Amino acid sequence: MKKTVIACLGDSITFGHGVADTREKDAWTFVLQRMLGGGYEVYNYGRNGATAIEDVPDSYVDTGLLDKAVRKNADICILMLGTNDTKSRYWNAERYRKGLLSIAGRILKEGSGRLILMLPPCIFPSDDGTTAYDVSAYILAEEVIPIIREAAQHLGADVIDLYSITKDHPEYYLEGVHPNIQGNRAIAEEIFRHLK
Repeated sequence: MKKTVIACLGDSITFGHGVADTREKDAWTFVLQRMLGGGYEVYNYGRNGATAIEDVPDSYVDTGLLDKAVRKNADICILMLGTNDTKSRYWNAERYRKGLLSIAGRILKEGSGRLILMLPPCIFPSDDGTTAYDVSAYILAEEVIPIIREAAQHLGADVIDLYSITKDHPEYYLEGVHPNIQGNRAIAEEIFRHLK
């Protein structure tokens, strides 16, 4: 029986940075694989620090992972980029929109029957108001998420809202940015619910 192939593209949240020591067991992609069972193959194409914005040191397009994911000819591609794009040294709404549409367009043209865009998990600032890794909770909520929704509508892609399922749960996080074991499980459960 042919297995359903799912390619997961994204940044450190997809890679599993928040569960680095037990990544191959506890990152949401591996949890999702166990939930879906033997009829599925879930591939993790996450890269720490990755951005949708191009021509910056952490651009996802320059990692080679987009090429690998496209070559996989997955039945479903799940794309989540935007958290690192909110960093003050990178943020530009138009460049983010352009980069996201470019990556998503390539996935649809060359590598997938179905595209799902994910709204990234909420960011929790620390008590002094700063956020880990210089990411912006405000830009994520007020600019990135509307752009992703707009892009999904434009592309005819599905959306999975991880922001809403995490915004009331600081206990899901390692340091306000990366989901811990509990957070990764919540993400996997939401994707599983959407897929099933």
